[in-house]
Amino acid sequence: MVVIDAPPVLRVGDAVTLGTHADGVLVVTQLGLVTRPALTELRRVLDGIPVPKLGFVVTGSLKSAGYGARE
Repeated sequence: MVVIDAPPVLRVGDAVTLGTHADGVLVVTQLGLVTRPALTELRRVLDGIPVPKLGFVVTGSLKSAGYGARE
């Protein structure tokens, strides 16, 4: 399995170009960072890529003092 990490889809066209050569697309985003209009635009862009959309990974869903920190 090879995972290709690309820049944000809505800021740089590289992800769309790379996506056309991949077997699937997985979107990673941070909770509270993306807006509803951005998600609408992202869906429009992803609909133009002829590969399976594998889903979303949402980070930042738990509040923490930092990576590996103990409360």
